[in-house]
Amino acid sequence: MTQHRLEHSTLQIETTRRCNLDCVMCLRKTLDEQDLMLDFDGFRAALDSGDFDHVALHGWGEPLLNPSVFDMVVHAREKGMQTEITTNGTLIGKRVGQILASGLNTLVIGLSNKELIPVITPQILRLMRERDTRGLTNPHLFLDIVIHSGNLRQIGELIRFGESIGANGIVLHRVFSAGKVSPRMHGISLKEEKALFQQIAFMQKFMGPKLFLPPDGSLPCRAVRYGVFVTADLKIAPCPFLPDYHLGDIHTEGIKGALLSKVYADFVGNIGDHPVCSACPLGAGHYTGS
Repeated sequence: MTQHRLEHSTLQIETTRRCNLDCVMCLRKTLDEQDLMLDFDGFRAALDSGDFDHVALHGWGEPLLNPSVFDMVVHAREKGMQTEITTNGTLIGKRVGQILASGLNTLVIGLSNKELIPVITPQILRLMRERDTRGLTNPHLFLDIVIHSGNLRQIGELIRFGESIGANGIVLHRVFSAGKVSPRMHGISLKEEKALFQQIAFMQKFMGPKLFLPPDGSLPCRAVRYGVFVTADLKIAPCPFLPDYHLGDIHTEGIKGALLSKVYADFVGNIGDHPVCSACPLGAGHYTGS
């Protein structure tokens, strides 16, 4: 077995697989079940079956569609956990009060094209104004940008948008494709990536938000080393990009049991040969598609 320290401090749990958008790079459209909704009791059972410091309440759907999502945030915070939600931003305006009342630590806006900027800008600014008016520090705001061939020339504009809304940080990462999403969805070439990263490094000199570039690849990747993924129907998986690779179920093995299983040990030990992991830009390094 490959020798790596697996810390599993983060639980990423899918609050729903429903979504009000149809983003071209999203893995959701390749999954059989697209209408899942996690209930509060299932969320509580997932938390109780493991031992985590950080809970990320998102997966392959829009978490703000789940009516109980902020009850989940409150419950996790009462258990002493840091909480995070990644959203497409289009429903923030409807839930400003709940976001602030929940004490959510981090709100991440996933944005990979500029077309949504006019829709989400007033909602985000309203949330930030209300947060500041109440004298609150939470949530911290981050922008998450997936780099792909279709938005390469928009990256600079997206970064400047992140600065304009007062983001604490802007995270960039490579698109996950590996044949799983649209055939039109490709990563950029190594030459394009090098030029882009040089541009971003130059922008950082004049910007307030911290810009986070994709890390160098490693196997197991950070998602596997530090976390575990639970789907909205309470199946346990090694990471969000393997939602159909089931290690067990919350109500049978539980997270602790799944992570101690032979199935999981074999997965980690042979991760370099896994057809998805070996091509994943989060782990194996740069992936350019075709």
